Amino acid sequence: AEMRLPPLLPDPASAAEDAETRDVLRAALASLTPREREVFVLRDLEGLAFSEISPVLGIGESAVRTLVALARRRLRTLLGPRLHPNLASGGGESGHG
Repeated sequence: AEMRLPPLLPDPASAAEDAETRDVLRAALASLTPREREVFVLRDLEGLAFSEISPVLGIGESAVRTLVALARRRLRTLLGPRLHPNLASGGGESGHG
């Protein structure tokens, strides 16, 4: 019996889509203010708690929470239509969080 292995490299279309997604994410992150980007990376990518971010950046915990919310809202606005094309026509903002 012949053993079949999955391809080692992604197909070209998948690789191009991944590269395009990375470019879109990079552009969206670049659109944040430096401070918004810092708190977003520390909170959502590094997993730090608000109480851990506050002393690192020398700002209050409530300021950290506000900046995270602003960054998330801005990213959602920029990436929402891209990540959820069916939601691009509107709605989706619940006011929670």
